[in-house]
Amino acid sequence: MSVSTKAKCALWVLSLKCKLPSSHNLAQGALAAGLCTQAALCASAVVYASVVTRHISDACVWWGVSVGVAAGLLVAANLALSGAVFGAWRLVSKHSVAPNEWPSYLLLRGTNLVQPSNLKYKIFIGCGSALVFIAFVISLFILIVVAINIPDDGIPAQIPGLYDEVDITYDSNGVPHIYARNLHDGVMSIALVHSRDRLWQMEMSRRIGLGTISEILGNATLDDDIAMRTLGINRAVKRSVATLSNESRAILQAYCDGVNAFLDTDPQLPLEFTLLGVKPRRWELEDTISWLKVIDLYMAHDIRRQGIFWNFLTKQGLSYSRIMELYPAINRTATATTLSLEDMANGHGPTVGEVCPASEIDPPEMIDYINSFIKKMPSPSSTPTASPSPTFHNTFSGGVEASNNWVVHGNITGTGPILANDPHLQFSSPAIWYQVHLVVEGQYDIYEATFPGFPLGLIGKTTLGSWGVTNGGVDVQDLYVIDTDQNDPSRYIYNGSSLSFITETEEILVKDSSPYILNVRLTQDAMPILTDNYMDSNGDTVLALKWATIDPTIIDTTMDALSMINFNLSDWESFTEAVSLLIGPVLNLVFTSSNGDIGYRLGGLVPQRRSGYSGKFPVPGNGSYEWTGYIPFDELPWSRNPPKGWLATANNMITPVGYEKPGCILPGCFDVHFREQRISDSLRDLSSRKLRNITAFDMQNLQMDSVSMRFQSLIPVLQQLQLHPELLSAESQDWVDNLLLWDGVSSIGSHEAAVFNSWAQELLRVDKNETGQDQWGSYFNAWMHIVSTFTGQENNPGCEGDCTAFAARAFNNAFKRVGSSDQWGVTVHQAAFNHLVMNSAPSPIRCVFNRHVADGGDCDTVQSACPADSDDMQCTAGPGFRAVFSYEDDAGEGIMGAAATEWMLSLGQSGNPLSSHYDDMMKVWSQGQLFEATSYTVESTYHISPR
Repeated sequence: MSVSTKAKCALWVLSLKCKLPSSHNLAQGALAAGLCTQAALCASAVVYASVVTRHISDACVWWGVSVGVAAGLLVAANLALSGAVFGAWRLVSKHSVAPNEWPSYLLLRGTNLVQPSNLKYKIFIGCGSALVFIAFVISLFILIVVAINIPDDGIPAQIPGLYDEVDITYDSNGVPHIYARNLHDGVMSIALVHSRDRLWQMEMSRRIGLGTISEILGNATLDDDIAMRTLGINRAVKRSVATLSNESRAILQAYCDGVNAFLDTDPQLPLEFTLLGVKPRRWELEDTISWLKVIDLYMAHDIRRQGIFWNFLTKQGLSYSRIMELYPAINRTATATTLSLEDMANGHGPTVGEVCPASEIDPPEMIDYINSFIKKMPSPSSTPTASPSPTFHNTFSGGVEASNNWVVHGNITGTGPILANDPHLQFSSPAIWYQVHLVVEGQYDIYEATFPGFPLGLIGKTTLGSWGVTNGGVDVQDLYVIDTDQNDPSRYIYNGSSLSFITETEEILVKDSSPYILNVRLTQDAMPILTDNYMDSNGDTVLALKWATIDPTIIDTTMDALSMINFNLSDWESFTEAVSLLIGPVLNLVFTSSNGDIGYRLGGLVPQRRSGYSGKFPVPGNGSYEWTGYIPFDELPWSRNPPKGWLATANNMITPVGYEKPGCILPGCFDVHFREQRISDSLRDLSSRKLRNITAFDMQNLQMDSVSMRFQSLIPVLQQLQLHPELLSAESQDWVDNLLLWDGVSSIGSHEAAVFNSWAQELLRVDKNETGQDQWGSYFNAWMHIVSTFTGQENNPGCEGDCTAFAARAFNNAFKRVGSSDQWGVTVHQAAFNHLVMNSAPSPIRCVFNRHVADGGDCDTVQSACPADSDDMQCTAGPGFRAVFSYEDDAGEGIMGAAATEWMLSLGQSGNPLSSHYDDMMKVWSQGQLFEATSYTVESTYHISPR
């Protein structure tokens, strides 16, 4: 029996067993069902393609196009399959074939088609069958992906744990407006909207803080967990939870209950959970506190600076004096400080001349001690940062970020006080910040910028007052050089006595690997030894960290401080009381009230060092240089309603000469003064004009100011280059002339900004051989060392004898990075919002999550946007949130009426890349626009009841 005969017999038997009814109506129904199925599959492909191309085509054009093409091919394949089915039905209908004979009949017709004499038909049918199969697989995949990733925009109608009913209205920008009848339900509702929109971000936040990232990401992030566990962030979190006040504990518990109530609804989890095979565990009090500790660490630059200086000494062999040339002291008589003596005089600030936080310069014996470590240690494998591994380095490493805030009195605005704030942190996707409007009936009406995973706003506005923050930059950490006991390495020498180390053992779970056992040594006063796990030492000398945040003797009242600011702010006295409770991070807080007050306070614990050291370098840990306590709160810098009518901070030096005792200084990692100077000059000019008063719109424009004082500081260098054309290429000669005619505005589209900033990047390499770092001058106030080098004020060995020639070579090299046609913010220097985890994924996945947009400004403009040292000079940090809060004195009698709340995120409210609110603010943010929060279009409304 031939193969074809066997097949016919088999199909005939099969057709008998099937016993299909002999009804052409059934055949028509089957055909209709098949066509509907194909249509559904085609529709799913088209919908998916439209969603993807709409929301990610700007981020990755080829990916959006490829999805669209795939959808088109799928439609074609499905149509071909439908045509084949329809053709088969027409064939059997034409010859009046009974349904139970269809299989044998069609096979007979098919075998006649695929005889060797009909090879072309054989190829056609084979290829068609393969295409149909592929189309089916793709359709099934698309249906699954769409089912997983369509944003779950709903909120359950009933939530257990609520005391009363709650209404949540989402506006057209994706901002939730929560209307609750009590504070407990309001906080629970904040947890609900956080979880709905940013659940994966919350998962990562708590894992970063508690040092458990490797449990889901494996060995690639083990160094991050080791760093956090060594520093003791997880241990500090537990202590903070244990000492919470009843009021703060109730707020955090309500937030936990809200997150867990959301998880109990079995929601569709964000795509990241599915891709990594992770399920979120229950939310606990420690999870909420942990991210606040990470922010505290992120804003404390001292461990990083002292670690870098330690490297300079022990690895590079630089002396104390040379390091101080590389990191020059801030000239407080020639630069803008946050406060002037006039701002604090006559009861507007603290009594001056009474505090001594640290010595302005180190005495000779301390300098000799520091120099004794030159080349003493082996080359460190890394410097102490919050995250030594590259995976999360850009997220919380304590890099060079910046922030601005300022307040203007109603005497200048002519209406009421105005507060402006734009905090600059690392960009990420989704955005770090999340906007919330909370109304608690008869009690609170708050607009606030929150961190998902934390219920309280660090920036916000109520009907009675507004507040904003920047990093205080004050030196709050010290590294101590600990001498181990030569007779017993498990002990160390302190005040002439041999004391035993305390050892904490930590188990770190690692995905696809055995748990990592980490032993952390602590001194008797609980300072962690950093050199055991991610800093090298020579075996005899180790470094320990002193920091109030991880000090077990400090009762952490930071939650109380933030709670009071959010829910009790009404006037200067309530503002002062709240700030007095802040432990860390150390912040510059500005304030306005509806009664017309403006003010500034430095909040957080600031160490009181013994006289005899500056706090810039590691010091002996033998007991001679212990802190004597903390500066009393009333003696920290503050000002209320200063005569000039405004106050501004920009991470710069806070205090003027005369605030401290002679020979003393408030130490810190302060930024170069350019932003503060530009803000102060602008506010002074605005307040002195006669034609009209300062408005909120003026504040928005000032936030986007991109006048480059960095460029202005190098004009003398350009003038010198113009005198030496023989050192420059022809192209460079033309561009030196062009830059000297430039207005210095680093705006989007500027060719001059692209060339200048590329040149500035090359100038930063002058100290590369000495420091071992490509661009030392990008750190803090170190830019002034670059200015001194190239304006002839300093003899820098990095210039190899001729700094003008080095500057010329740098200018020529600038065109290796940019061309004359490059535009700032367009072809180079775009703001890059990269996903914390998926940025390491293959390009098709990475493009779904990452975003880029045009960005102006440079490292030292008010619109801070420092370019990376890369060919495209991407900007990876900047103002992820902008706000302008104002009150209006409608009656002109000091009684504030209408208030405006204008704000904007850098990306959007949602954490789902397929949501329209994932990046709907990005392009508007790029243009510097804000939207009015109190006037909005309703997108959706949810009424939630207790269950």
